[in-house]
Amino acid sequence: MAACQHGKAFRVTDMSHGKAGLKYSVTIGIGFLLDLGIAFTASRGFGLPLELAAAIGFIAALCVNYILLELWVFPARGQASLSATRLAATLGAAAIALGSRIFIIFVLGTILGNSAPEDAIRLGAGFGTSFVVNYLLARLIFKRPET
Repeated sequence: MAACQHGKAFRVTDMSHGKAGLKYSVTIGIGFLLDLGIAFTASRGFGLPLELAAAIGFIAALCVNYILLELWVFPARGQASLSATRLAATLGAAAIALGSRIFIIFVLGTILGNSAPEDAIRLGAGFGTSFVVNYLLARLIFKRPET
């Protein structure tokens, strides 16, 4: 997930952001662990289909990441605030990314099967696909204006 600092794209590799870069990395790490942990637990522990479990993990991580990014990583002008406009853009990109995740998990399920190791491969491939799709869409949505 790419981040937005009030209409400007943020790159973790831009070291001028220092503390924000660290906070961003921590946020993404939390989202990753939450996402995959919930998905695998819901699938293996509660018997939900992996596609549904992956969607639940994705949505949970999306909510946590959005709140952390808005209120902790990139607070508006020093004050924490939520933006309906940024939320709508985030949800639009996330819906497309989630669709790509579920598609990859489903297709790989027809090819690989449903054992725990195969589910881990399917979940990892779905996660990777949705991460890239969401990142690319966020780069378009939160593109820095040309100066």
